[in-house]
Amino acid sequence: MAAAVKTYKFRIYPTKTQEVFLAKSFGCCRFIYNYFLQRRIEEYRKGNKKYKYYDCCKELTQLKKKEEFSWLKEVSNPTLQQTLINLESAYKRFFKKISRFPRFKSRKSKQSFRHVEQVSIKNNKLYIPKVREGIKIVLSRKIEGKIKNVTITKTKTNKYFACLCCEVDQKPLEKLDTKIGLDLGIKTLITDSNGLKIENPKILSKFEKKLKYLNRQLSKKKKGSNAWNTVRLKLAGVYEKVKNIREDYIHKISHRLINENQVICIEDLSSEEMLGKNKNINRSIYDASLYELKRQLDYKSLWYGRDLIKVDKYFPSSQLCNSCNYRNYNLKLIDRTWKCPSCNIEHDRDINAAKNILREGLRIHLVQGFESDAKQKQVEPPSCGLFRNKRSSKDEAVIPEIPE
Repeated sequence: MAAAVKTYKFRIYPTKTQEVFLAKSFGCCRFIYNYFLQRRIEEYRKGNKKYKYYDCCKELTQLKKKEEFSWLKEVSNPTLQQTLINLESAYKRFFKKISRFPRFKSRKSKQSFRHVEQVSIKNNKLYIPKVREGIKIVLSRKIEGKIKNVTITKTKTNKYFACLCCEVDQKPLEKLDTKIGLDLGIKTLITDSNGLKIENPKILSKFEKKLKYLNRQLSKKKKGSNAWNTVRLKLAGVYEKVKNIREDYIHKISHRLINENQVICIEDLSSEEMLGKNKNINRSIYDASLYELKRQLDYKSLWYGRDLIKVDKYFPSSQLCNSCNYRNYNLKLIDRTWKCPSCNIEHDRDINAAKNILREGLRIHLVQGFESDAKQKQVEPPSCGLFRNKRSSKDEAVIPEIPE
């Protein structure tokens, strides 16, 4: 069994009094994040590059002692410290060039705060610090493992959710002999090496008329009025529905692929590069959510003991004939089928690409297997018992870091 971290998302229904407390928590965390983001920017401009998390914690303690900031005491202190941890994490991701520079939070966007201590669920109620009576929670599934923390969020449609982060002992699935190659696209979301095609539902385009209508109605209302706010909630509700349908669809596809296949080979496409090439299909690329599909396959393969192999994005999977390996340099994006001049076999573009991705992925998998065996042989200690406890630190096997 391998330890895994899973998140369970449930709808919560706070009372009016609890909504006031949650609003205070959202506001305090947002204020602390923005305040110390500004402080760090000021200190950096002054030349103080060592102003980090612990300095923020010390200043937070002094800040709460001032009368003008006494309202910060209404929220539990670990929640505010967790906000500073989130800010520190955002800075680290920026300097590692993983994400962009941290931005100031707005009350108009999604609100959230996290509790890492004294979190429990009893009798369909969520208990967090300073909420003794508990918040009503709808448990749509059984919670496994130990609850590590909870993140409470409020969406733009005024719905409240609790995301429970739990540490579970994940059992890997039974090993299979099946291997599959996947070609990802926009018109056809997935084409596998067995010839099966999964169409892209294009969820956003199905709601396009409704979105256009609500946007027109919103533009006619006076900003900030009750009528404007009513239409705004309706518009946010449609976008939320699109997001939920898309996430549910991708979860079902990724779950099925992981359950049915031991080795999955996919093309390591970059959504950002695809967006820059053709502006006419940018919306379709966003709607397909190829990055989210790859992300789900990535972490689910680690959970369930499957092998996910990523083929280089510049590998000419569509141009190569999977039968004789002839390369067609004249193939265009419009050509959905092509005939190989070498072996006279007519190919479906996507199925041919999926077969080539499978073949290249298995080759990479074989090479990686040999490399890992060679590394294990190098770090293997001598068989003589005299040297069994004398392995140097340089001989330790290096465990690769899994990206967050």
